[in-house]
Amino acid sequence: MSILKFLGILFLVLTVFNLLIVVHEWGHFLAARWRGLRIDRFQIWFGKPIWKKTYN
Repeated sequence: MSILKFLGILFLVLTVFNLLIVVHEWGHFLAARWRGLRIDRFQIWFGKPIWKKTYN
């Protein structure tokens, strides 16, 4: 297996894994909003957010 093919597969796996995490956490966000909780932010991972939108 060439290094480029390996890096491509690794990139794809990491992308799909992160997409699944975002969808999962978005479900928590929607459930909390449905229950009437005030949400300060929706954030994945740690550190400074790349993109941020405030609700409520």
